[in-house]
Amino acid sequence: MYAAADNSFDPHRPGAADAAPAPGAIALPPQLRRTDLRFVLVRAGEKRALESGWPTVANYAHDHVTLALRLVRGLPYGLFPAPASRIAIIDADHLDRLRELGALDPLPGTFAVASGSSAPAHPKAHLYYELDGEPLAGRRPFFDPGTGEHLGEVFAQHPGGGRGFVIGPGSRHAATGRPYRVARDTPIAALPRDAWAGFAAAVRWQERAARPVPAAPGSSIGDRLGLTVDRVWPPPAGARVSGEWLRFAHPVHGSANGDNLAVHRTGRAWYCHRCGSSGDALAALAVDAGIIACADARPGCLADPGLMQKVADAARARGLPVDEADRARRRARLPPPYESLDIAAIRARIEAAVRRAA
Repeated sequence: MYAAADNSFDPHRPGAADAAPAPGAIALPPQLRRTDLRFVLVRAGEKRALESGWPTVANYAHDHVTLALRLVRGLPYGLFPAPASRIAIIDADHLDRLRELGALDPLPGTFAVASGSSAPAHPKAHLYYELDGEPLAGRRPFFDPGTGEHLGEVFAQHPGGGRGFVIGPGSRHAATGRPYRVARDTPIAALPRDAWAGFAAAVRWQERAARPVPAAPGSSIGDRLGLTVDRVWPPPAGARVSGEWLRFAHPVHGSANGDNLAVHRTGRAWYCHRCGSSGDALAALAVDAGIIACADARPGCLADPGLMQKVADAARARGLPVDEADRARRRARLPPPYESLDIAAIRARIEAAVRRAA
């Protein structure tokens, strides 16, 4: 079994300045100058990568001149474990709750970075470890076993490239402007397998759902009722367009980078990048009404008739359609959906008019 561990560091220890220091060059801590870590350029004022190819090609070694030029200007960066690396980074969004659960008890003291959004009432930190034996793989969110609340994520290597990155110390948080700073300046500790198992047993894990393919028009219950995701979660004016998806902050649990929720342009599907969950309009309504946790949204998550009744009650309370009568009444006074337009016929008429004009 694991020995008693010392993980009682305080990200807000006396004398640690919460106010942002004067801007200047970022010094990369020696603990991060490793060949099994890869570094990413991050947009100033955001938590998104500057270069779209960051998972595979647009990432850099710790001593690369591109990264050095970025750091000397004090611009933000991120990092992730390289393929085959045994580094595991625990991104702890709720340190106090993890301590209450005993999840940190097995973990040895290690190099730790306090988040730029960490506060005495809500401490957050990145804990760096080198796992004994075979490396972990990918990005794995973990949750409170009692409430289902998202508590953080573990970032590990993946043979196909990066699956996510943490913001590096010295960078400034996109929302608060405060820097991520070293909270425990010790070497990256080795993490025995039994200690990792102790942490893993104290929290709840859930596999990330695949990004859903929107159902064909009229094939889902929500669609037959005229209910779409954008009626539950209307995209804000500043929503970011990403292919067929609109990205914005999750209306229920928020977002550190402002775009962790993706809603398909048809309104028939959504995906949460924070929880790795997904669903249709009914699942969105269930999450928004607090009937299920966002992390629990999956295909079949509303199979229980009792849950469906709660969703129907929530829809009625909000004036949303929940039966065919409601749908017919609303359809009579609303314009037909975009999908009902005969685009081919409209295009043919336009082309014919152009030919006549010529």
